Amino acid sequence: MEQPHAQRIRSILLHRCEFFSDINPLEIVEECQAGMREQFRHAHELGLLVPHLSPDTASRLLQSTLSGLIHDWLRNPQRFSLQEEGSELINALFRLLRYEP
Repeated sequence: MEQPHAQRIRSILLHRCEFFSDINPLEIVEECQAGMREQFRHAHELGLLVPHLSPDTASRLLQSTLSGLIHDWLRNPQRFSLQEEGSELINALFRLLRYEP
């Protein structure tokens, strides 16, 4: 993720992507969101998700966190390590979402 070439590609895809006949960034985002919703629904059914949080809200929260994290990092990759601080942030989010009786 932190290689310069990969940074440029992600920046183009996230910030400058246009609609083409075979690539629609909105469809890609919706497909990812649907997969996250399904995983959170499964976690909810198993009683692993905090009860007051719907699977839909949890998936939007994760997607927003990931988008914001990547957006901030692409704007200034030297500011923080995506691998180190990004992992810490995502792990903290999952700790908040996990139900522990």
